[in-house]
Order: sequence, then structure tokens, then C-alpha cells
Amino acid sequence: MKTLPDLKNFDKATQKNIKDWLNSSIDEKTKEEIITLIQKNPESGTNAFYKKLAFGTGGMRGLMGPGSNRMNRYTIRMATKALAIHLKEVFSEKQELKVLIGYDSRHSSRYFAEEAAKTLAAEGIHALILEHLSPTPFVSFGVRYLHCQAGVMITASHNPKEYNGFKVYWEDGGQVLPPNDLAIMELLNEMDDPSEAKAVEDLNNPLITFVGKELDEEYLMKVSTLQGMKAENHLFGNQLHIIYSSLHGTGSTLTPPLLHRWGFEKVSLVPNQCRPDGSFPTVKSPNPEDKEALALGVELLKQEKADLFLATDPDADRVGLVILNKKDEEILFSGNAIACLLLEHILSQMKKEKTMPLKGVVIKSIVTTELFRKIASAYDVLCIDVLPGFKYVAEKIREFEEDKSGLEFIFGAEESYGYLRGTFSRDKDAVLASALLSEAALKFKLQGLTLEDGLMQIYREYGVFLEVPYTLEFEEGKEGSSKITSILKKLEEAPPEELGGRSVVSVADYEKRVRVISKDNRKEDLTLPKTSMMEIILEGGSKIFIRPSGTEPKLKTYLMIQRPVSQDVPSSLKEAKEEAETLKKTLAAFFEV
Repeated sequence: MKTLPDLKNFDKATQKNIKDWLNSSIDEKTKEEIITLIQKNPESGTNAFYKKLAFGTGGMRGLMGPGSNRMNRYTIRMATKALAIHLKEVFSEKQELKVLIGYDSRHSSRYFAEEAAKTLAAEGIHALILEHLSPTPFVSFGVRYLHCQAGVMITASHNPKEYNGFKVYWEDGGQVLPPNDLAIMELLNEMDDPSEAKAVEDLNNPLITFVGKELDEEYLMKVSTLQGMKAENHLFGNQLHIIYSSLHGTGSTLTPPLLHRWGFEKVSLVPNQCRPDGSFPTVKSPNPEDKEALALGVELLKQEKADLFLATDPDADRVGLVILNKKDEEILFSGNAIACLLLEHILSQMKKEKTMPLKGVVIKSIVTTELFRKIASAYDVLCIDVLPGFKYVAEKIREFEEDKSGLEFIFGAEESYGYLRGTFSRDKDAVLASALLSEAALKFKLQGLTLEDGLMQIYREYGVFLEVPYTLEFEEGKEGSSKITSILKKLEEAPPEELGGRSVVSVADYEKRVRVISKDNRKEDLTLPKTSMMEIILEGGSKIFIRPSGTEPKLKTYLMIQRPVSQDVPSSLKEAKEEAETLKKTLAAFFEV
């Protein structure tokens, strides 16, 4: 190894992390890479070592590369060891502990999965590793079906190709929650030496078992019981033409098979994009929210004059939807619009089939459209808000099962294109959502209508609700994090009195769990758990939510505009869009960006 470089230009925390790694017994190649990095690019060196990779929303996610703040074999091993130690403490009475491990199509995902399996084996825990790449919700399903104590999914979802992640599930199939995530985080933070987490030499070990396609069949069979129009699907499903893309990810393993099983035989795959490839060569970012990522699918949609185009992100937990209108122009549906179409479809079919539970419940994140609640109310179904993150939906399902209240989960949604029907999985499931959207599209097609017509019907019945995302992106690392913190501090200490020409009615700080009413400065306690998020309610009912991303250097703003019931939906939508644009400009001025 080269001589230890001069570290005087790095802060103390960065120096300590660099020394911990270089003085450890990690492999020499990694040490050489670290020295080269900090000598040739000190800024990148700082970002790789200024902190330890955080174990946050259900696990950890970051750029791949050497360093304490990067995804690599050593941070994977340390996180796995922390999980193993905690599992042995929590389930001390069990003779055998089992953890299911899945992985997506990203570079190093399979390698990281194998490192996790070898680390679990070294800790005396039975690792069940999936033979083939799989969607994230499939791992949640598998944890439950195989009676595991935990699950690990190696994925960075829709993040750019340079990222990867380590997502942890608990025995109920939901993402790990307090106090378990906090205990794992604490154990991980105590590890300074990256070489202290040991792994067995190879995968040929009695504590490592591979799980094959037999689990696929169990999943397909279980979720097929959730069809709302089984007879119609099988009689008329071949009339619906679907274009599908997995955006180079895992969705192609299960989505086309499920569509076929439900009766949708006419499925055209987007060439090239349905082959797994961690470089994501045909897209800048494999995100079904991005119009650019959907371009090839839209092109095929127009060529084949198909009914709808569905695109799932690389780990198939989120789905985007595009159709053509009567002028052959593409219509991209927002995550909120998809949530409302699915909810109306599911509840209307349950009412028709007389299968509505006595105490049915739907769940949405607090930043998801209020139109969702209006639809639920029309069917006498309770709608519950949770914080952003599908782990909170899973938490509520578990509560319903344990408290004997009789509440029965029907459907959950997030504005970020995540949906869950039923309880076989406990995470958002784009495979199942794709089948349900196809079913809804078939229902409208049999009436001579499209999904856009269905959305307009919803607006005419409940009023126009328009949600516009406004995301501020910052540079990776310390400087970007500092800018986000200063904006949130300004909102807390000196909130605006008006925005976009509308008075501010109240400002809520979810970190402090308090809402301040502007008129008389009265304070109200918030019931949701503590989180880094601000909410501004404006005169007329429109809302703004502002929160930092849990995985990227971004500040996410949600503009939620409401308009009353009107038969002139186009005019209401135009007014709502104009208000959203005005709010964007005034927020940018307030944020000084």
C-alpha cells in the first residue's frame, strides 16, 4: 500500500473515516482506490468519507464505490452483520433464523446479494437467495410465504445507474420500522472497522440456499385472486392491446406472465427495454415518472395504436401509464391520477360484486391527493393518512391484523406511482398494479371509453384536484445537504404570509409535530409521527408540502390545488394549472433559488 496521504485538508470526521478504512484489513485494491481518490479528487474523497452511509428509510442507498458513505462490499457486509446481530437478539427463542435475499438488474446487485448471503451464513443465519433477479414486492411476498424473520432487497429503485441500495424487510413483509430499524442503525454506527464484518468463503455452504421459480408460481396464483372482473378479463381480455416496458429492470420476470394469466394475451414488449441491463442504456434515468424514459414505449404505442402503455421501474414497485387520446396525442397520467383511477375501479367492482368489507380501509400518504379521500368517502370506506413511505402502509395493515378492530385493508397508494391491493405483499407492487390498470382499461373499452374518459368522470363527480410536483435538485454531498437544511430552517423561522396571491392559513412543522394557525398564532398538535416535512395551507383549500428526499439531494415540494365540482372540467383544470405555475414562481423567490 502507498504511504498514508496527508489528510490535513479534510475535517476530523472525514479524516477518522479514511483512517479507519486504510488501517483496517480490507483488501489492498480497495485501499489503493481510496488513496488515489483522495489524492486526485479531494472533493469526491470528502463526499465518500465525510459520514457513514445512513441506514434510513427501510435501509440504505447511495452511490457505489469505495468509502464509508458509499455502497460497496464492506458497507453491505456491515449492514448485514448489524441486521444479523439484531435478529438473533429479537428472535433468540428460534432455533433457525431465515432471511430471504433478492436483487435487481443493477451493476453489482447480484454480487452484493451474495455478499449479504455469505455474511448471514458467517453469523449462523440461513440465507435464502433468489436464483433470478426479482421485483421488490416479490421479496416482501416471499418473506411472508417462506416464514422468514427478515428480507433484504438489493436495489436503488429508479435512481440513476451509479446508485445501489440495501432494503430491509421484517417478518410481516413490511419494511423495517422502529424500534428495529433504530437498533440496526445503532449497531451499524458502532462499527468503525469495515473489515470486522466477516463472510464465509463461498456460496457452497449449508446455510445458503437458492430459491427457484416455484415461488413465482405461488405469487402469480395468490395475486390472481384479486381480479375484480375475472369473467370479463378472460372473455374479452384479448381485445385490449397493452405495450409494456420494464425499463431494463426486473418487471419483465413477472408482469407479462401475470397479464397473460388474467386474460390479457395481447402484450407487446418494448424492444431492448425488457432485457435487464444495469446501465439502463436507452434512458437517462429509469423513472416511469419521466417523459423521456417513456419515449420508446410511447413510440410503439403510436405505431401499434395500442390501448395503453405500462412502464415499471427497475425493481418493479412503481408503474407509469400512458394512453393515446382521440387525436393520437399521448396522455401521461400522474401518480395521483393513477391512484384515483385504481381506487374508483376497485371500489366500484367490490360494490357491484357485493364483496365490500363491513369496515373497509384505504390508505394514502399525506402528500397524495385529497381526491382519493373523496372517492373512498363516496363508498363509505375509511381513508387514513400516513407519512410518505410505503412502510407506514404496511405498519397500518399489521395494526389492523393485531388489534381485532375488524378494519380490513383494501388498497393503498402514494403519489410517487406506488400502489398495493390486498395483503399478500406489504410493499407497493407495480406488477399487480399493471394488471389492475389493464382491467380498468378493459372495463372502459367495453363501454367505448378510455382511461382518460374515466378520469374526467371522476373530476365531474368529485371536483378537480391537481397535484404538481416541484423538485429542487442540489449537488451531491455536504454542500447540497447544507442548502436543503437552510431552506427548511427559513420556512420554520420565518414562514411566508402569502403565496401566489393567497393568504397562508396555517403552517405545520412535522419535525416539531405542531401546526400554527396564522390568524391568531394558535398552535395545534399533529398526530402523525415526527418527520422532516413542512405543510402550508392556503386560503381556498390548496396545500403545499415541502420535504427533503430520503435518498437523493433533492427538496421535494408538492403543490395540491383544488377546484369545486363543475361540468366544465377543462376550464377548472386550466385555472388549477395557472395557480400552480404562480405558486412555483413565488416559492422559488421565497427559497431564493
